[in-house]
Amino acid sequence: MSERGIQRLAGALMGVVLACGSAVLGAGSGGAQPVQGPELDVPAASLRAALTCPPAAHPSRQTVLLVHGTAGDGPTHYGQGLAKTLSHEGFDWCMVNIPDREMGDIQTNAEYVVAAVRSISARTGKQVSVVGYSQGGPLIRWANRWWPDVRARTDRLITLEGANQGTLAGNFNCVLGKCAPALWQFQPGSAFIKALNRAPVPTGPVYTAIGSTSDELIRPLQTGENYFIPGNTGGNILIQDVCPGRIVTHGMAPFDAVAAAIVVRALSAPGHVRPAAIDKRVCGERFGVGVDPQAAPGAIAELYASGFTTTWTAPTMVDREPPLRPYARS
Repeated sequence: MSERGIQRLAGALMGVVLACGSAVLGAGSGGAQPVQGPELDVPAASLRAALTCPPAAHPSRQTVLLVHGTAGDGPTHYGQGLAKTLSHEGFDWCMVNIPDREMGDIQTNAEYVVAAVRSISARTGKQVSVVGYSQGGPLIRWANRWWPDVRARTDRLITLEGANQGTLAGNFNCVLGKCAPALWQFQPGSAFIKALNRAPVPTGPVYTAIGSTSDELIRPLQTGENYFIPGNTGGNILIQDVCPGRIVTHGMAPFDAVAAAIVVRALSAPGHVRPAAIDKRVCGERFGVGVDPQAAPGAIAELYASGFTTTWTAPTMVDREPPLRPYARS
């Protein structure tokens, strides 16, 4: 049997197991699980190769899946920043590295998140917390919306400077008529953004959206608070709600002390994060705990430099937004 045939058979068998309520997730799974959702088109070997997990050191806690943003990868966006903080705070984490530095169709990119959540949950017997930076925000929400078993396996979903309602940066990048597929999908009012937000967020994980008024790419104050997750009452928080006047640009967010403190709080709090719950002493810090202050500035510069180069030299340029997959049209 071909690898694709094996993948389809495995998916069908897992769907039967979940529908029958088998205890796939272990403790805290909440009983019978929903069916899997749309079939994955990406080959199973590619999905497996994209996930990296350091040896577990904190098995009593949920593992955190880190999903990078557009024009980057896991090590560039997290390696010298938030990953260091999570390890310092006692969380195991995994990274998923999506091909073409996440410049392709976000609907395809989301399949890597689906597979990663399933893999980590099966290995640990626990639910998974998922953090998405930049494109990683709407990307993890897409996986959460259309794959019910992923939603059941996720206890917390956190977007960090996520373009949850699109960003005008997509319009700028596509002004010449051709750009990477993901950039078309980022534009406010795109078919992708409309499908993502046309219904309330599905019940399941606790949702947190973290943004900054000084983000030069998402620009929440000029485009309708675009980092917000619509309908996520009480779960949308600005870094400036904690530290008024603080400057945190898009590239600084994965390294920032206040952003990291909000993420850590969101991973452990039973409900939504309140600004008052964050220790205000963090306002005097530049980088998250565990982050090397000597290495972080260079890592931020690399994030910007590689992102700029990738945006304008993506291997695939198209003249329109990729069509919605059939499962997302209704």
